[in-house]
Amino acid sequence: LRAVEVPLVAAVAGEPSSTLALAIPVSSVHSTYSASATLSNGAAEALYVECTELTGMANTNVLDGSPATAATSGSSTAGSLTVGPVTTTNNNDVLVLGCATDLGVKFVPDTGFINLQMQSREALEFASVTAPASYSQACKSGSAHYTGNLAAFRQAH
Repeated sequence: LRAVEVPLVAAVAGEPSSTLALAIPVSSVHSTYSASATLSNGAAEALYVECTELTGMANTNVLDGSPATAATSGSSTAGSLTVGPVTTTNNNDVLVLGCATDLGVKFVPDTGFINLQMQSREALEFASVTAPASYSQACKSGSAHYTGNLAAFRQAH
């Protein structure tokens, strides 16, 4: 697997932080994948790991374009975080938006997106596109420190 990972840096030392990763198979060989996670700060905190599998995606050239990553900077908080743009060349890609935060409330799905998974401080959403274009999406959970990834996956058909 190849992963795109963006750490969210806590504004104050000792506060919780989040990391979000999109794992992308690099071959069409169907296999069992595993994931593991450890806390990098050594603190006794809850650790959430979520896994989602997208079916019907292309077996080669899985991504359409390059994934986009974004994060709020330093100690700054924001009401939302725009991730992107991701430029697609296909009219039937699936956009996947992953967001994580260390504060805020329940995530609000971006317009046209459906939640695949949501915990109190992270969300994974998807939407189908119908035309090649440049797409940006927003992570929205109230005033918080954010990190996000946006990727366009090619469908098999």
